[in-house]
Amino acid sequence: MLVRRQWWMIQYRSSPVPPETRYAHTMRIKSGLAALCVVLVAVLATWVAWPGQTGPNRLRGPLGTAGPAAAAARTTTIQEGALKELRALNRLETAAFTADAIVESDNKGNPLQNLLYRDRMLLVARGRVVAGVDLASLSAEDVTVDVAAAGPGERRTLAVRLRAPEILGVALENDATRVYDRTLGLLSKGDKDLETRLRREAEAAVRRSACRAHLLEAAERNAAAAVRRTMALAGFASVRVDVSPPAAPCG
Repeated sequence: MLVRRQWWMIQYRSSPVPPETRYAHTMRIKSGLAALCVVLVAVLATWVAWPGQTGPNRLRGPLGTAGPAAAAARTTTIQEGALKELRALNRLETAAFTADAIVESDNKGNPLQNLLYRDRMLLVARGRVVAGVDLASLSAEDVTVDVAAAGPGERRTLAVRLRAPEILGVALENDATRVYDRTLGLLSKGDKDLETRLRREAEAAVRRSACRAHLLEAAERNAAAAVRRTMALAGFASVRVDVSPPAAPCG
């Protein structure tokens, strides 16, 4: 037993190490050192960026608070981004209303005039009214941003003052609008612009119906909700929306 152990030891010591084995061993050592360096760099970077750590670099937190000027610049940048995001919504359509209207024009006179020169038209129309808010006209004074540190991140709050809601468009549906009746006297050629005038009157009637149905109030509520949703997705934790009162009554 003793002889065998000595022979094995002699054989092991006398066996040369292949070059490829030495190379693989060296590469493993180098790879381990490289991984260790990466971990140390990551730990150092985290320590530098952490807002609660001490030292000259502790001010490089999420707000970049190297001083009041840097904090103000950060807030201004966020405010400009919020204003750009809101302006991109342009004319925000937030409510719609559909109504029917019947309008008539008649130059009715005495029986002889009616027989010779009467020109009567009855128009049945259906129109659609769209209301909303013009966000393209917002200015920097209408947007207020507050940024506060919150742990390793930041908490953004936003206050927006919107323009008063307005009626953005009134249009008749051509497939549901038609001349229901037209009466002409024996010598009447008919007013070629009469249908156009009646269409304008129908649009005005549909607009008045939308106002009586409180379309602008619905547009105001929906616009405020849409702005809150949009800016919440943009990263604001709190969004307050105020709407300016209308300059003139709806009608």
